[in-house]
Amino acid sequence: MCTLTFASFSGRLRVVFNRDEQRTRPIALPPRIVQTGSLSSIMPIDPMSEGTWIGVNSVGLIACLLNSSAPIPPRASGNSPQSRGTIVPKLLSTSSCLQAAELAQELDVSHFAPFKIIVLERYRWWMAQSDGASLYNHDIRGHLEPLMFASSGLGDELVDPPRRRIFETLLERGQFTDDVQDTFHAQHSPQSAHLSVLMSREDARTVSRTTIELASTATMRYEDFAGDIPLDTRLELPIVRTTSVASH
Repeated sequence: MCTLTFASFSGRLRVVFNRDEQRTRPIALPPRIVQTGSLSSIMPIDPMSEGTWIGVNSVGLIACLLNSSAPIPPRASGNSPQSRGTIVPKLLSTSSCLQAAELAQELDVSHFAPFKIIVLERYRWWMAQSDGASLYNHDIRGHLEPLMFASSGLGDELVDPPRRRIFETLLERGQFTDDVQDTFHAQHSPQSAHLSVLMSREDARTVSRTTIELASTATMRYEDFAGDIPLDTRLELPIVRTTSVASH
C-alpha cells in the first residue's frame, strides 16, 4: 500500500514515496547506510524482513517496491513465502536499470506475493510487475516526466483513479515543482480518507514519507509518522559515478 511519484527537474531527479501500512505492523527503523554488494546504499529498514521498500545507492540508482493487489496464485509445493522487502537491497547491488532488469530475471517470483518494482537512474527508468507466478519486464524508458503509481490492499483499481485525478489536476495547473509534488503527497480529504494520498482508515494509515533527491549527491529524507514522536531523518551519500556511465 503506497503512493509513488517521481520527476526530473533540470537534471535533478526527485522521488517521493508515501508508505501505507497496517496499524499493527511494527514501526520501521530510520534509514541507514548499508552495504549492497560492492556499493553503499541508504534505506529505511523493515524489522520484519530486514529489507526495505525504497533505497538509493552510491552510483545514484534508486529502487522502489510497491505491493500489488493482483490475486495470489496457488504456491508451488515446497515454495516457502519470502518477504518482498528483500528485493530492493538485491537490485541496489547493481549500477544501472539494465543490470537491475537482468538481475530481476533471476528472481523466483513464486516465492513472493505480487509486486511492482520501479528502478530509476538520473535520466531513465525501468519497471517490472509480478503476479506471483511470472515477472513482466517493461522496456527501459527515458524522459522522466512527472509520473505517479499507487497501490492498496483495498485494490489498486480502487485507489489509483482518485489519486491520479488529483495528480493530473496539479499537473494541469502549471509547472510541476518540489512544492507541487509535496502538496500531492500531503493530500488528505476527511470525506474520503481511505482514498487520500495521505491515507487513513481503521486498520491502516500512511506511516512514512521518503523523499530522495539525486543531484551531485544522493539525499534521503525520511519522515516517520507512525511513532508517538514523529521523526525526520536525513542522510546523504556521495555519488561515485553517474549511472549514465555505469550503464554503458
